[in-house]
Order: sequence, then C-alpha cells, then structure tokens
Amino acid sequence: MATAHWRHHNHFGHYGLPGFGMLHTGYAAKLNPENSLQAAFEFDDLAKLASNNAMLSQIPSMLAKYPDGIPFGAFFLENINTTPATRKMVQDSILELVRGKEVHVFGETGQKLNVRTDLRDAHILRLPSQKSFQFI
Repeated sequence: MATAHWRHHNHFGHYGLPGFGMLHTGYAAKLNPENSLQAAFEFDDLAKLASNNAMLSQIPSMLAKYPDGIPFGAFFLENINTTPATRKMVQDSILELVRGKEVHVFGETGQKLNVRTDLRDAHILRLPSQKSFQFI
C-alpha cells in the first residue's frame, strides 16, 4: 500500500510525522493543544526527504534493541505498519548508514559483508561494537 501512496502522492495524505511510528497516531489532538493545523504527510518529494532524514536518526536506536543483530527482512516486517516508507526507502536509509559505518551487515554465517546496493532478507543488521577507552 505504501508504494501506491508514493506513486499517487497527489491523492493521499496522512497525519503524522515521517519515519517510524507515524501510522498508529492519525490526527492526534493531544499532540496539538493549541488547535493549530497539523500538517498532512503528502507522500511528495519533501516527505520522502523528511522520511529518509527521520529514518537515519531512528534506525540506529531501533537496532540497539538487538545486540546480536536482526535480519533485514525481520526488521522490515516488524516495522512495516509504523512507517509510510516503502521497503526500498528503508533499505536505502540503512545502506546510507552502512556507508557511514553506523550500521554493519553480516551474512548468515557471521562474516561481515560489504553490501552497497541491495539488502537481502537474511542479511543481519547490527550496530558496530562500541570501542572503550581508558584514560589514565
């Protein structure tokens, strides 16, 4: 359904923020105590950019819940109903994080992969291990 929304962006609108956690709220009066207008998410180029920016900041904290990693397919299915983003949009955001070395991709046998263009469902997404420093 998300693909149809993006394809026909001039016919659909949702209330909510870009990225993850959007679709469960709809118009939320409690988020709007001044009764001002809430902007509709229009599925246009600005919404696509806003979604990418939101996902770039949200995905690392979402992956932090899985210290051993999570397969891309499972991550997407777990979050599909919380975002207006398509699978390709989520994949592109993750790959941008991979290029920035903020997320690592591993194969099923544990080998680190240099994935640049296409994530498979079985690819394991994991945050890089945090280095520790000793100050003397």
